[in-house]
Amino acid sequence: MSDESQFLTFAVVWLALGIGSTLYVRSRPTTPEKRRAHRIMAVGAGVAFGALTTWLFPSSASLMLPVVVVITVLNLRNTRFCDHCGKMVHMRPFERMDFCTRCGAPLPAPWADG
Repeated sequence: MSDESQFLTFAVVWLALGIGSTLYVRSRPTTPEKRRAHRIMAVGAGVAFGALTTWLFPSSASLMLPVVVVITVLNLRNTRFCDHCGKMVHMRPFERMDFCTRCGAPLPAPWADG
């Protein structure tokens, strides 16, 4: 497989996964379902990205896999869901967000179950 076709395969799969998982998480009717779907999709995306980069670019796997793990953990830690209105809130670097940007309700802890 040529480098160009490998990159095209990677880009198409990653774009489809990103759009599909975002639409799926946002379509969940309740906040606990959104939270659970986001966790599953974030871990699934990390595994898929790691597997795809290892398959397409095996020489860079030892560098990419630790980066993928860190990004996945940060994604899980920095994404919260408002229990009141259901909005997905992404925390900004170096800024603590304790209240929903849509309705102003207090946000749950980063690892809160629901």
